Amino acid sequence: MADPDFRPYWKPLEHGRGPNSWIFYVVAKIDGCHRPLAAVSSTGADAEEESLHAERLVACLRQIVTVLSDPANRTAIGSEMALAATYLGAGHDEGESDDISAGYSGTNLRHPEPVHLPELRWLGSERTQTPRRRPWDRESVPPFPFITAALLLGLGYNPPPGYEGANRPEPLATVYRDPDVEWGMVVLDVTDLILSGVLRYGIVGFKVGMAKWIGDRHTYPGHYVAPGRWDLPSGYPIRVLEEVRPRRAMSAADYITRFDWGGDIYNELYLSDEGLTVHNSNMALLASLSLVEDAAMDVVWPKEEDDSHPPVPDTSVGPRNQRDLKHQAIGRLTLETQNMDDLDITILNEVRSLPGFADSLRQNLLQNSDKLGNTRAAGRLLRIAFAQNGHLGLEGLRNVPAVGISAALEDGPQTGVPQGDGPITSLSLCLDCVRGTPAQLADALSHAPETLREVCLLQSPSVDTGALSAQVFIELAARPPVLSRISVMFAGAYSAALRKRFWLPTSPNPTPLDIFPVQQIFTRHGRTDPKYDIQYLGDGLLKPERFAAGLLAWLPGLEWGRDGYYSADGNESSFAFPGAPASLASDPASSAPMSPILCENLSLPRSFSAGHYEPWCSSRARDLDPGGWTVLVSQGGIHRHHPVSDTLSTTPSCVHAASLSRSRIR
Repeated sequence: MADPDFRPYWKPLEHGRGPNSWIFYVVAKIDGCHRPLAAVSSTGADAEEESLHAERLVACLRQIVTVLSDPANRTAIGSEMALAATYLGAGHDEGESDDISAGYSGTNLRHPEPVHLPELRWLGSERTQTPRRRPWDRESVPPFPFITAALLLGLGYNPPPGYEGANRPEPLATVYRDPDVEWGMVVLDVTDLILSGVLRYGIVGFKVGMAKWIGDRHTYPGHYVAPGRWDLPSGYPIRVLEEVRPRRAMSAADYITRFDWGGDIYNELYLSDEGLTVHNSNMALLASLSLVEDAAMDVVWPKEEDDSHPPVPDTSVGPRNQRDLKHQAIGRLTLETQNMDDLDITILNEVRSLPGFADSLRQNLLQNSDKLGNTRAAGRLLRIAFAQNGHLGLEGLRNVPAVGISAALEDGPQTGVPQGDGPITSLSLCLDCVRGTPAQLADALSHAPETLREVCLLQSPSVDTGALSAQVFIELAARPPVLSRISVMFAGAYSAALRKRFWLPTSPNPTPLDIFPVQQIFTRHGRTDPKYDIQYLGDGLLKPERFAAGLLAWLPGLEWGRDGYYSADGNESSFAFPGAPASLASDPASSAPMSPILCENLSLPRSFSAGHYEPWCSSRARDLDPGGWTVLVSQGGIHRHHPVSDTLSTTPSCVHAASLSRSRIR
């Protein structure tokens, strides 16, 4: 007869350990609801001690924070956040969702079907488990490639010692499930990053370990597993040991304490005094950040009962025919003036003083963008409607007139722009929505005032515009002063890299070598080896000093050897340059202005990948160009009393030659 006072339960057989794999999210609040903008996974390695744990997770989180927080990246991040508000916001026209929101993993961005992470077996359990390394998704278009690349780059740049996990982008509809024994979650909230510089984060994970089912009060658990034991005996299931799992995030300090990592960090022999100093610095930086709100995790961590995303609030505007008279009058004014050849905006000074005029004009232009003329007059209206604090944000406009861009950027008394408005210093627009040819867009940018310093050329969330980005780049390359004085972000370059595809044509070389001189690196492993590994750097658009900073970040990876350093999943060689500091004088812990990921290197197979062997492959060697740099690196052997030494030179003109140590150029 059953004991009415007894309730069966799972009894833990060990103290429990933290997650072995992680899913990282970047989220932002859009129309009152937090929505994911990027998702990247880090799958644990075959050995638990090679996965992200303790100080390794803290170091990766610190790197992600550094990339997202770098002021040099904020214009691009803010532009993609504005684009996300246009495409994901409740005010977006549902009738247009098929052509702009569908196509990413077969889902609609506003109402996605949840995508689940693979249910991996815990290490040491049955070998019939799902393979830990999955093929890279080369087909799905990342909706917001710059933010996704920032998250992936922060996670994969300068990998912690001993880390052998695999990092890869995931669909935005990927959800975290707390009963899963494999996965933990890290959430970074960028809602207030652009306006106030505030970045929030949070770690979620629960204790995992062996447990035994106690079906009656006479069942004896058998034995207790000593804490810290790696090899798990058979016969006992691995479970999440906590029946109650609060929907709250932990800080880095909470994470270290909760899973009792503190003693391991200080006792590990490989962690030097310098390493402990770096770890403490990372912890101090993370301690200065606020934790994410509980609500920030609702979409990516759905409640188990419905296992779906919560409904998106509907805050769409009312029918257009119910607008007030002022809005209608501004609409008529817009239609009457935008198709003029040019416009002296001083004639609008009186109506510009009306409360809400700019907002109403912006709404009219957004709703009637199909009627927007490809004229200079239209550009004047764009300046009034979309310029704020020196930034001209046109990413939400479906029909951007190429001719009007030049007029929108112009300053001076002849334009009628009030001096109090200030010059335009940055511009963002969606390439798929430009009305005009790449040459017309390049012409508009080439005639921009000297005050313009940043341009973000975005792409629609469901379209890979790598080819269009390349066309615009080639046009700008024919106008070298533009690329020398303006920092241009091509979203197509990041999208192509995230799909492991080439971006720029392989021949002829379209890169202006007087601005981006570095073409390639030849690396010889061993002084007697006649063969060289080749890395192409031309598609990374590196200026000289940025290349030098990247080279110092790249060189230490050579000590891992060809197979480890050039692995298909690690990506270290492709990330060292785009994740490097701004200059040789910059601190890597606080400076990470992103440049394009080396598409060609990332796209080629690098030996072991997805559970099978692929032929090792390197970039094609380019012909030496008198105006370009080709770097030669010869990796020497390790001697008992001397550090590994390398030799570096640049050809064909041999600008300099140097002997390199691991930390500096002599």
